[in-house]
Amino acid sequence: MNFRTKIGMGLAAGVAGVLLLVGGLLVWSWVKNPAPRLAGVDVRAPKEIHIGDRVAVAAVVECPWYRLPASGWQVKVPEGMQLLGNGARKLQGGGWLTWKWACVMEFQPMATGRCEGGSAEVGFTRGRGAGGVPLGVRIPPVEVKPALAPEDRTLRMAEAVGRSWLPPALAWWQYCVLGAVALLILAAVLLLFLKPSRRLPPPLRRDPPWETARSALRLLEDSLPLLAPEPFFVRFTDILRRYCEERFLLRAAESTTQEFLEDVRRNETLRPEQRQALAGVLALADEIKFAKGDATEEQMEAVLVSARAFVEETVPSPEQPENQ
Repeated sequence: MNFRTKIGMGLAAGVAGVLLLVGGLLVWSWVKNPAPRLAGVDVRAPKEIHIGDRVAVAAVVECPWYRLPASGWQVKVPEGMQLLGNGARKLQGGGWLTWKWACVMEFQPMATGRCEGGSAEVGFTRGRGAGGVPLGVRIPPVEVKPALAPEDRTLRMAEAVGRSWLPPALAWWQYCVLGAVALLILAAVLLLFLKPSRRLPPPLRRDPPWETARSALRLLEDSLPLLAPEPFFVRFTDILRRYCEERFLLRAAESTTQEFLEDVRRNETLRPEQRQALAGVLALADEIKFAKGDATEEQMEAVLVSARAFVEETVPSPEQPENQ
């Protein structure tokens, strides 16, 4: 196993482990099905709020891993304010059964004084069993002060209002998981782009049928003292059939002896004495294989001599095509 294969297997195992962990958390949270709850309400606003400023109220909720806060909450706007947007969700952290989400709503004061009386209902995606009741969130009151002091009559331009942003507060192990996933993806991309192109091996040179038959007959002759008649003739007929199939384009591999000899009889390339010799050798081989006959070593050497002579006689001349 080479180094690149080991890297690929390691990456696959790492990705499978991460997917298995995530799937296990989803299944476990579905089985336990803890009820969503309100973990807190966070207000992000300037230290001194004036008309036109943006006030972001984030309701931090906990819900099972397999559920999410739904978008488009029912919001009752506090007196003296207007709603700029709601439905933004920001991941804040998580545990083994639940994770935290900040459901952000943005308001803009339109009058000075104390702005209060706001509330919201945060819903969630459908859980196991009933859909669940939305969580009620009370929007904290805010104090809006005049932009000008009583003794100051100079008008000043307000600074550009930026979008509120709540940075996610993740646990240390979540950073580790995200970093590991990022490293796995980077390693997979590098492995994909740095992988050398495979070169196709050169095509194998195939010997002509008579050369293959010569080699096979020599090997069979060398193993003659160790073979009984039946396995000898099995190998012997396989060699002859394969040679005739490749040399004369005859159906030999899947034909019976009678069907094969019938094709041989109709083949005009073979001379009558060659057809007769081939039929005699195959008949003797069938008698040994199927009739459980016996043959002496001299008979087996004789059929080898006949087979070699048959091959040599049917080798085409340089100007003759192979299948003629």
